[in-house]
Amino acid sequence: MGIKQQRVSGNNFMLTGDAANLVDPFTGEGIGNAFYRGLLAAEAARDALHADKFDANFLGKIYDDKLFGKIGAELKTSALLQRLCHYPWLLQFVVNKAYKSPTLNHAIKCMFTGVNLRNELRKPSFYASVLLNR
Repeated sequence: MGIKQQRVSGNNFMLTGDAANLVDPFTGEGIGNAFYRGLLAAEAARDALHADKFDANFLGKIYDDKLFGKIGAELKTSALLQRLCHYPWLLQFVVNKAYKSPTLNHAIKCMFTGVNLRNELRKPSFYASVLLNR
């Protein structure tokens, strides 16, 4: 699961797909992350070949850093939502809020359809809309 950011490259290697542990901790979806990681791995391999550098530091900069810069925040949000499931009363509260609040309802739907919510989740107005059932 993509709960913790881990190194996915080292001297002469890069991990992709299941080996890279990028399954979304909340939805269980991983194929999108695997495809995306494969694309970044191909770009990193091209750059490594051009630079003739295959050490852990170089691959970490052109692969790990780029990848987690793109999807790291999403994985952290999903991990937080997964932990929420350990508290049924809190999960029920969120579900009830989602039923009443179109803003939260839309946000939860987007988590399952792959729409990027990071920018919305950073806005205080998002939480105000949820609390006011808008």
